[in-house]
Amino acid sequence: MAIAAKRMFAYVGGVLVLAALYFGTAVIGLSFDAVSGFATLVWPPTGIAIAALLMFGGEYWPGVFLGALLANYFTGAPLPVAFGIGVGNTGEAVVAAYLLKRSGFRPAMDRIKDGVLFVGYACLVPALVAASIGVGSLVLGRVVSLEVVGPTWFAWWIGDVMGALVVGRLLVVMIDAYRRKLSWKGRGAEAMAEFLLLTALAVTAYLDPLGFKSSAIPIVYLVLLPRILIAFRFGQMGSVLSTLLVSSIAVWGTVHGTGPFAKGDLSESLFWLQLFLGTTSVATMLIAAANMERKNAEDELRGFNKDLEKKVADRTAQLVKANEQLEQSKQSLDKRRAVLQAVLHAIGEGVTAVDTAGNPIMINPAAVKMIGMEPSEALFPLEKLSERFPMFYPDGKTPVPLVDLPITRALRGESTSNERMVLKTPRSPKGVMVSVTGSPINDEKGNIIGGVAVFRELPSEQV
Repeated sequence: MAIAAKRMFAYVGGVLVLAALYFGTAVIGLSFDAVSGFATLVWPPTGIAIAALLMFGGEYWPGVFLGALLANYFTGAPLPVAFGIGVGNTGEAVVAAYLLKRSGFRPAMDRIKDGVLFVGYACLVPALVAASIGVGSLVLGRVVSLEVVGPTWFAWWIGDVMGALVVGRLLVVMIDAYRRKLSWKGRGAEAMAEFLLLTALAVTAYLDPLGFKSSAIPIVYLVLLPRILIAFRFGQMGSVLSTLLVSSIAVWGTVHGTGPFAKGDLSESLFWLQLFLGTTSVATMLIAAANMERKNAEDELRGFNKDLEKKVADRTAQLVKANEQLEQSKQSLDKRRAVLQAVLHAIGEGVTAVDTAGNPIMINPAAVKMIGMEPSEALFPLEKLSERFPMFYPDGKTPVPLVDLPITRALRGESTSNERMVLKTPRSPKGVMVSVTGSPINDEKGNIIGGVAVFRELPSEQV
């Protein structure tokens, strides 16, 4: 219960703060020669409302409605008219927040897409809602006549567009920067120098303290140079702050009759000023977005390259380790092979081995000596064994079929032990009695990969 009460208290407090901000800035905006008394070309509350609902949640819409209702009521609108205007202004902020959130808008505005979305979904389209409902309420309440509907609607729309573009964008970007703890640490001197230059040029262009009669000189274009530089160097934070600075000086100068846009009629002067400021603000916003998007792409590419380099380094280390293990295995295998060769050379029994196709793999010196041939001649396919060295049963007369030889049976997976046979060779044409043992050769999985036969002479037994 205590947590719920605390949340409710925070919510009500937020609504009241929003209403107070809306009311205060609305009173200021309506003081700038409002068309028909209610449509002004300077309307900061729109930006405040859109930023509040976008960054803190749509549930704070009652603050927008309450602020708009009170501001218009105390300005002189009948309560039903003030109610209708409040509905329109609230609907504007709700529509803007909804469209931006649904479109994937990022408050940092670090993509050109975000800048375009903000101009369309926070400025141009939602302002149609407020202007149409607001002017419609004035007409139905007979506060304005049909003859001034056009100028009133257009002034309302322009004021809301500029309020969203200048104040709304400022608040959205700054709140996002605060949440992400962004700063210009280490670049304060550069920022100060560029903003001082911008201030000097803006004051010269719009307040004309030196009497240059800037109304006849396009000096305002010089103000664009530091704005572009600031947008390029400091991103959206720099862009929104420079826009606020220049807009404040320009509006102040125009209201007080100085600067190139002061033409006598304040409404007309503010209209052309807002059109110029709006155009240049969109341009600097897109410049900042394009540069930030480029930097993000470069950072992403650097991150990808760093990740790729790490993966390559890790893979290289794995390959080096695997190669070392392979080399160790090879050395171990070479040692085992050397030991095996030494054993095979040392033992007195003859040893021969074949693969599954019957091709010879090896034959040791004892076997070569036993058959009386050169080592190169002693290696021949198993199928030719009967031709070169026929094997007989112990009677010395009955040939042993190839399929019954111990080494052939070993290829079928059979093991034999001490099979007595007669081996006839060129050295012993009458034959010599031998004892033959056969066994299959298996790999790690138990598959047969060859066969081996071991035979030794039995000199005590005559054929």
